[in-house]
Amino acid sequence: ETEREPLVVVQTSDLHFNYVNEADFEEANPSIMATYNGRAWNKNGSSVPNAVRSLEFASQGDAIVVTGDVLDYMSWGAIELTDKYIWDTYPNAMVTLGNHEITRRCQDNPATPDPTTLESRQEILQDNWDHDIFYESKVIDDRLMLIQLDNSNSCFWESQVEPFEADLALAREKGYDVFLFYHIPLATGNSKDTDIYPIMRRDGYNYDFYNNYIGNPKTSGASKTVYDIIVNNGDIIKGTFCGHKHTWYYTEILAKTASGEATVIPQVVIAGTPYDGGHALKIIVK
Repeated sequence: ETEREPLVVVQTSDLHFNYVNEADFEEANPSIMATYNGRAWNKNGSSVPNAVRSLEFASQGDAIVVTGDVLDYMSWGAIELTDKYIWDTYPNAMVTLGNHEITRRCQDNPATPDPTTLESRQEILQDNWDHDIFYESKVIDDRLMLIQLDNSNSCFWESQVEPFEADLALAREKGYDVFLFYHIPLATGNSKDTDIYPIMRRDGYNYDFYNNYIGNPKTSGASKTVYDIIVNNGDIIKGTFCGHKHTWYYTEILAKTASGEATVIPQVVIAGTPYDGGHALKIIVK
């Protein structure tokens, strides 16, 4: 059998495009204006150079995945930067939503509640995304399936269940390995994981990956359904990748194979691009 070339998938995360443009000032949405007044971190597009550097690095691979918080908050300016630096430049990128995309409020000064619904904000995001915001999959070189699952609202959705099950059935039939990408980490199901050290000690703090996040003992509804699908397909789901924490962690989600044998699924949490010179994770599949 001819040895196949390695596949390279590169993940970036948490770009935090913080920018307010003329359209925002003309619209003068009170929540956006209050956030513009109060939110200094990465203001006026200052996170762009690191994001561009990280995305350029990512473009050397076979696929680019950005695991959420591309927008620092949902302004037209941030969407403009996303169009310019992601969709117009890397139209095949897979980009999950994060918790920052779905809000117009972030350190808003004065505190200014947004009267619009989450659903209306999701509609705006969908209109400005190049693929479905809740669920997207692609197969690379007839051997690796990439799946992005939206959990930006700290939940999974009923609409994700059917396509997820269908894709995993296809992956099993065809012999594909599967990588999952989402924004907010999952609980590991391991009661020992209450005090996980960050990889870069200077950056983060110990965190409880058992009692927090989807998959903790209190998880219910569609979130539990999707989580259970993940942990019961540990033989074909070879890795999960996310961001949100702004630093690096490594955990292992307790899982089972199709035949019920115990296994684990690696979960890598990566740092955001605004830090240092930018961050990215290069995943090599041999």
